[in-house]
This record gives sequence, C-alpha cells and structure tokens, in this order.
Amino acid sequence: LAGTSAAALIGGAATAVSDDHFALLVAAVMQAVGVHTRLSICCDPPLAADVGAGLAAGGGNDQPGDPACHLAAEVRVGKSPQRLNRWIAQHRKAQRALRKSVRGAVDIHFRRDHLGFLWLPLRWRPGAAEQLPGAPGANASFCMMYYDAGSYFVEGAPLDSRGMAIGREKNEKVLCTL
Repeated sequence: LAGTSAAALIGGAATAVSDDHFALLVAAVMQAVGVHTRLSICCDPPLAADVGAGLAAGGGNDQPGDPACHLAAEVRVGKSPQRLNRWIAQHRKAQRALRKSVRGAVDIHFRRDHLGFLWLPLRWRPGAAEQLPGAPGANASFCMMYYDAGSYFVEGAPLDSRGMAIGREKNEKVLCTL
C-alpha cells in the first residue's frame, strides 16, 4: 500500500493500488468489526504471451508457467439472494441521492457454499464509475479460501483443513435494479 492512505483507498481516490491490496485492507477491517470474512486466492495458468510480456517487462517473479493469481475479500451475507438484492438496491439508491454515478441495472455476483451461505466479493474495480460489491471474478481453474477462523479449503477438494466434508461452491448472480 506504500504511501496510500486507507481513507483514499476506501473512498475510491487511490489510483496506484492493486485489487490485492484492497482485498487485504477490506478483509482486515471487516474481520475487526466482526463480519464473517474470507480471503480467496484464485489462479489461472497464464497464456504464453502473458508470461513473455511479464518477463520482458521485468515484472515480479514471473517465470514461465507461473499461475496468474488474484486475491479477493468475501463476506458472508446470509442465505437469501433476494435479501442481498434488496440490500444492494438500498445502497445504490443512497449513493444516487448523494449524486454519485449510479445508472441502470447491474449483476451482483456471489458464491454459494456447501451450507447454503452466500459469499459476496468486495473487489476493487479500477476506473469503475460505481464501486459496489458483487463484481464478477475470473473463471479460475484453482481457488483456495482462507476463513477468519483460521481454516481453509481448496475448491474441489473433498475435505477442508479441519477434515470436514465440503462440496463444490456455486457461482451465482442476481440482477439488481434501482
């Protein structure tokens, strides 16, 4: 996060902050106030052209075959997509009342876990006119979720880190109108 303040980041004024930095900050804040939080790391193998471009630019520890990974904070918001939709609509109406850029209907993406709980991603969307939860994630080939209670699981694995049986999560969305 270097010299960027949390206020600039949360207020949307930060320009040189990655979505990974945003995820770490949001997860820490949400966990501190008692919200059920998890961090998801989702990876895809990079395209050969992406690997070459990363190596040529001298970016990070890019090596041929390294996966392209992104971090996202997710919060548990109950089990009802309809309640989630109403909550987001209320937020958007309040933002519009403050004369912020809020237009039209938007898809709100979430993941449903094996117990039926909805996990809403809180992603930073650089350059987006409207920052709101539920931005779509990548269709990653590998995801690992770290929970606030210290447990974790690898998507597709039959057991979590505590030996509990888990099922595959479902990616879903609802259309949110004003």
